[in-house]
Amino acid sequence: MPALLLSIALRLLVCAAVTYVAWLWLGTVAFATCAPLVGVLLARPLIDMASLSHHAVKSQALSRLSGHYFVHKGHGFEIVEDEQQLRWLRLAEVKKVMAGLPGHEVLARMYPGGVQLMGQPPRPCISVTALTALLEKSSDPASLRFRVWLARVVAHPARDDR
Repeated sequence: MPALLLSIALRLLVCAAVTYVAWLWLGTVAFATCAPLVGVLLARPLIDMASLSHHAVKSQALSRLSGHYFVHKGHGFEIVEDEQQLRWLRLAEVKKVMAGLPGHEVLARMYPGGVQLMGQPPRPCISVTALTALLEKSSDPASLRFRVWLARVVAHPARDDR
């Protein structure tokens, strides 16, 4: 970005110098004749600056979700990480993929420590390990695909990050 600003400053300086010399020679007509020069010299850097600012604003706005939002078969999952960098999925989002999933009270009894209230506002979340253990009991093809996706996209990269 500083190089881009320096380029704009140098181009403005060149435009001002050429316009001044033309003004001394032609008078006020020089402003009309030098206007296309200003447009040609400043168009590309201004477009580049607009593009850079667009990408900067977009990355700033999405930085909260960076690395914490995944999609499986059109269903979005926001991943919550705890202090030990263990990953948790919101139970409501998992239930959209697996319709026959029991409620969070039943899952909490089945997997102690595997279901907790997390996030703001606090919502029931299931750990990746508890969900993987639950999916291992199923022989449904959709559950098997979901388990493979969970292992490849969510669990293994988290292990590598730790």
